[in-house]
Amino acid sequence: MKIHSDTLELGSLHPVATMGMFDGLHLGHRMLLNRLKTLSEERKKPSMVISFWPHPRMVLNPNDQSLFYLNTLDEKIALLESIGIDHLLVLGFNRDFASQTACEFIQSFLIEKLKIDYLLVGYNHHFGKDRMGSFNDLKQCSGDDSFGIEKYDAYQWEGMEVSSTLVRKHLQEGNIRLANQLLGYAYPLSGRIVPGNQIGQQIGFPTANLQPDDPRKLIPATGVYAIEASIDNQTYQGMLNIGFRPTIEETEKTIRIEAHLIGFNRTAYGESIQIRFREKIRDEKRFDNLNQLREQLLIDLNTVKKQITN
Repeated sequence: MKIHSDTLELGSLHPVATMGMFDGLHLGHRMLLNRLKTLSEERKKPSMVISFWPHPRMVLNPNDQSLFYLNTLDEKIALLESIGIDHLLVLGFNRDFASQTACEFIQSFLIEKLKIDYLLVGYNHHFGKDRMGSFNDLKQCSGDDSFGIEKYDAYQWEGMEVSSTLVRKHLQEGNIRLANQLLGYAYPLSGRIVPGNQIGQQIGFPTANLQPDDPRKLIPATGVYAIEASIDNQTYQGMLNIGFRPTIEETEKTIRIEAHLIGFNRTAYGESIQIRFREKIRDEKRFDNLNQLREQLLIDLNTVKKQITN
């Protein structure tokens, strides 16, 4: 997959394109992208995803702290590449871009710069100033012969309309198994290993403390999870706690992310780690002392090992 940050020299491609944030690359996105690939083959034109970074809400509402996304840009690129998209155009979203009306965007960008052959859009796609552009605007503003247009219907999975909002909801409630089913892959979280207070080491459960690479990446609900982790091209099974460590510090205000990895027994401060969430084991809870905590961790570890062998 070729990655572009501007439209220079792209006009000669006449791509079959789709556009949007595609946050999460969930099952609904994947069905749309499979249709994009089919159209690309039928029309003998390359497939292209047009996306934006940073997220438009971060530009238009910089003080809004409620936005957390499912994929970092690097994760999105890797997922699109695995799907088999030919080209990814990542547009730097800014206020000038946002000020274009729907028709201005279609004429100046899709027709004059990209010279697209065909456009596939999702069922709820809106674009242009104040997101006022709709599928009907696309048809009216593009003219009859500029490019082909198709709207892809919402994807239903077991009676649910799959969306990024629904995936976020389940992650924030700790429903990892369901979130992963809606995504079609295990939800990832990447970061750096940073020093902790060594309490885990004292009770026989050393942990890798993770500092996320991106503060806007959505962190699942507090609790203990079965995970898979990659460090230095090695994969480990383990368990991870997201929470405030109530047994250690009742007044702790900062969320901690601590992973105990089976078979990992070295110091790795500063190294990259990617977590993939598999299942939630239990909620976070407070214990009266460290011995009680250790006993519960032994139970949690046994649960993880059973999941590995099943």
